[in-house]
This record gives sequence, C-alpha cells and structure tokens, in this order.
Amino acid sequence: MMIRLKDFIISTVERSFNHTDLKLHVQHEYVLSDFLNNSQSLLIQGFIADNELHLYNEIQKNEIKSVIFYKTSAIALTHDDFVKDVNIITLSSNAPESLYQILRTVYTPLLVKDDDVHSNKLQKHLSDLESVLKLLSYGKGPNNTNVILTIEDELEYWKTLGDRKDVSKKERESAHAFSELFEDICQELRFFYNFLYS
Repeated sequence: MMIRLKDFIISTVERSFNHTDLKLHVQHEYVLSDFLNNSQSLLIQGFIADNELHLYNEIQKNEIKSVIFYKTSAIALTHDDFVKDVNIITLSSNAPESLYQILRTVYTPLLVKDDDVHSNKLQKHLSDLESVLKLLSYGKGPNNTNVILTIEDELEYWKTLGDRKDVSKKERESAHAFSELFEDICQELRFFYNFLYS
C-alpha cells in the first residue's frame, strides 16, 4: 500500500512535467515518508530542478511550477483508499495568478450557485478577492496577460492600462480606444445572452 501511494505521488509529479525516472534524493525520500505516515504533515510540494525530483513538506517560495498534494484532514495515509484524503493542485510560477485562475474557473462557479443572502455575500467577497489577485498578477510584469480569460477580463485589462500613469500618452489613448470597443462588445454579448436564455 505504501509503495502504491509513493508511486502515485512521484508519477503524478513526473507526468505533470513530462519527465520519467527522476532521481529522488534521500532527504526528499524522508519528506515523502513523513507525509504518508505523520498525521501532522499536511502537504507535500513537488517540483523538478536539475533533473531531480524535489519534495518539501513546507511551501517553497520559488519561481518554479510545482505540484502540491495536501491532506483533507490530519491523518496518516496508511489505508487503501488514500486518494479520497488527498487533493492535488498545480502552482504556477506566480502564486497570485494561480490562485486567481483556480478561484475564477473552479471554486467561484461551484460556491456561487444560489441567489440567497449568503451566496450573494460570498459572491461579493470572491469578486473582491479576484480583483486583488488580478491586480497582483498584472503588477508582476507589463506583459502579463495570463489572467485574461474572458471578454470582461480583456475590457478590464485595457481600462487598467488606460489609467496607468507609467505608460506613454499614446499607449493610454490606444488603451482607452480598445476599452471602448470591448465595452461595446461586452454590451452586445450581454444582450445576446439575455435574449438567448430568456
């Protein structure tokens, strides 16, 4: 059983990076064993560096994509159905961007389904968090467009660029022109979707 779980974690990291048969340092072998057997070891982060598989039981703040396994409760993973007690996420090199993508595409649609008071409050808080994460992601570099997933994101990008003081007047004017175009597109799409679903 323990070998199955170790193989599962190692092969998941290897496949995430399209590598096979990577070396695992003895120190990282201990981290893996601790994650499996110690109920207080709640996560393991895996990434590849220098063609070796690195595993840590604390989040490493680096600029490398990684795979994180975390326990859904504080238990040792010594039973056969261990998979139900472990979740997996992929962390890109930009943590705010990763959280923004996961929140926007996975958790927000799942959590905000109903139209009741609690759901509306949750939707507002999630929207506020998404806005902050989007700003953090945009702030990481002038060409970071990875958070643009929808037409609304594109509109927000051009509005933000048009309001920046550190770009040339010509760039601001172009950004304002683009934001006006995308505003029209967003209105047309809203009209179309309302017509389609009414």
